[in-house]
Amino acid sequence: MDKILGQYLPVASAVISLLAFIVSLITEGIKNIGFLKKVPTNIVVLVISILLCIITYLGACSIFNLRVHWYSVVGSFLGGFVVSYISTYGWEKFNALYLRYQRSKENSVPKS
Repeated sequence: MDKILGQYLPVASAVISLLAFIVSLITEGIKNIGFLKKVPTNIVVLVISILLCIITYLGACSIFNLRVHWYSVVGSFLGGFVVSYISTYGWEKFNALYLRYQRSKENSVPKS
């Protein structure tokens, strides 16, 4: 079990991070286009995340010659919610952690 987690967990986190980054880029690029100005950004992010996860799964199945299973498509659909959450709130949380680290670093530097 540890070997499986050691092999696939880093790859899965890298894929999720990359998908979240791509969703953020796409959202920033299209959020001010036409009718999308009226749609809440969180809904746009959710739709893009779900579509991108399903397309990525189907593309991976095509590249690696794997069979497409209905439960994997459902899993990629649910994975879209994770990617959406990271795209929406992940950068804010990362920035808050960074700022907290910077403040603690400044407070720990000895003053001369």
